[in-house]
Amino acid sequence: MAFVLSPPTDIPPPLAARLAAVGRARRVARVCAGAFWFVATTIGVALVAGTLDATVHLPPAARAFSLAAVLAAGGYAVVTRLRPALRDRATSHHTALLIESGHAGLNDALASAVEFSASAGVGTSERFRQVVVTRAENLLARIEPSGVVPSGAAWKAFWLAGLVVTATGFLVATNPSRAALATVRLVDPFGRHPWPAKTRVVIAEPTPLPFRMARGDGLTIKATVSGFVPELAVLSLRLAGGPVLTEPVPLKRDDDRAPSTVSIPLDASRIPRDFEFRLTANDGDTGWL
Repeated sequence: MAFVLSPPTDIPPPLAARLAAVGRARRVARVCAGAFWFVATTIGVALVAGTLDATVHLPPAARAFSLAAVLAAGGYAVVTRLRPALRDRATSHHTALLIESGHAGLNDALASAVEFSASAGVGTSERFRQVVVTRAENLLARIEPSGVVPSGAAWKAFWLAGLVVTATGFLVATNPSRAALATVRLVDPFGRHPWPAKTRVVIAEPTPLPFRMARGDGLTIKATVSGFVPELAVLSLRLAGGPVLTEPVPLKRDDDRAPSTVSIPLDASRIPRDFEFRLTANDGDTGWL
């Protein structure tokens, strides 16, 4: 009775193919590590800059410096980690040299075996080639060739990037509008993107502005202060061609969240000609009117 035997499936792949697979795994791990480092550094620096801006309201020059820091961090990660990883050679010969650099006992056995395998039948006997390849495979079996694959570095970069992305996502989900404004202020540092004031000052009288009045008449400025209401507001008065004069204005309040209405009388002797005024309270500011 005849038997048909299926070919064995546990035959190890050729030496060159095994080394090439290790080289490809090494390249993938380095590219992943470089990409994760890029994500961690750029988003991390942007997160620090945005959080700092939301806390202390950075001026335009400081936001421009923060933007430059984000770009520099991303560029550094690309140049030092991602770009070299993308240029890494995954050939069997290059992988053999890398393995041999960490194991002095191999003494060029792997690289020589790869070269002899590639030049089979050209200038060398088949028996000699088999001896060299067999010796290299025996030496390779005693070590762990995957040691040249930086899987540990890739995992560290992955967890670091995951931590940064998770922290960023949490802050964005907590206050999306504030996160969006911080992003806009970072991307456009010299644009006009003010943070919402904690205190709002609205002029009720005189209206509309600019306001025209008869020379020699007095004027009463009425305003409403809402949001966070401090104990004092500040009235600034500037006559045409003259210096700026300021005076404190007490605010009546039941608590620091209840709106306060204030009336500020200006005697005619204080405003003999064209003038501008400005009312500020905490971070609320009407601007010059």
